Amino acid sequence: MSTICFGGICVPYTAVMPLLFLGLRWLLQKAIELGLIPKSVQEKLFPSSTKYAPTETSREVSGGSGGVTVVESEEAFREILKNPYVVCKFTAAWCKPCQKVHPEYVQLSKQFTSASFITVDVDDLDEIASEYKVAMMPTFLVFRNGRVKETKTGIDLLEDFVSKALKD
Repeated sequence: MSTICFGGICVPYTAVMPLLFLGLRWLLQKAIELGLIPKSVQEKLFPSSTKYAPTETSREVSGGSGGVTVVESEEAFREILKNPYVVCKFTAAWCKPCQKVHPEYVQLSKQFTSASFITVDVDDLDEIASEYKVAMMPTFLVFRNGRVKETKTGIDLLEDFVSKALKD
């Protein structure tokens, strides 16, 4: 087996390759954020990416009948927590279950209009994710007057969770 040695430590090259690919992906994402990669190349590199571009509106579903707000800063997160009820989905662009549950989450935002529904990308706002000890995605938190009332991880029985959590 081929190995790479650093000082007295030897590791198989197959253990180093995933780290190299993660580093390359990070570099590509930074280049995309800086506008160095054309849109046509971006679509080929990340065809199923659902990450919201910074130029898009922060409201996915507009109007007073509910909607999901994409939180892009810690200040915006703190401001939204001033609402009586907030349902927060911690997500990541690479999280397939997060992408799968998103249409149901949008539907719930239309059904439970008394609450503000938000999404927080853990890669963009890692301080907030750490503060609430988010270790798995998706993680759902329901806030009542700025304090965590209920927590749930995973995508099963989401409607039951939200319905129960929003009852006084």
